[in-house]
Amino acid sequence: MSPTDWRGCKVVEVVPNKVGGVHVIRGTRVAADQVVENHDAGETVEDIAYNFDLKPEDIRALLAFTLMQTQTRKTEIDWSDCPIVETNPRKVSGAAILKGTRVQADSIVENYIGGSPVEEISENFGIPETTIRELLTFAAFQQNQQ
Repeated sequence: MSPTDWRGCKVVEVVPNKVGGVHVIRGTRVAADQVVENHDAGETVEDIAYNFDLKPEDIRALLAFTLMQTQTRKTEIDWSDCPIVETNPRKVSGAAILKGTRVQADSIVENYIGGSPVEEISENFGIPETTIRELLTFAAFQQNQQ
């Protein structure tokens, strides 16, 4: 995977003369790339938060940002292992949808990539913000694996 351009990520900063000018999670000494690498290696958001003493919402924001960066490649997401997504040939022509809904997983991601904040997506689709963040975290992981 190519290096992430962290410009524009609200939870990442570079502090001159600290941590060698590496991009870190704002207010910490934890490298943003390290968080992404740990997540790509299979660590959960909760594990990373605990191990590095970070806020889970900052980790999710970081992963969502990487999703936006990688979406320029526009590769298809494999939703088959996502625990909150299902496919059913009798619903929405078999598209990947959030369980118990008719909302397509790709629609959530596309809205986010298009610039809609999680809160707005939640309101528009009637889906809890935590579910949207979980979906975006899964999508970011899938994209970073390609």
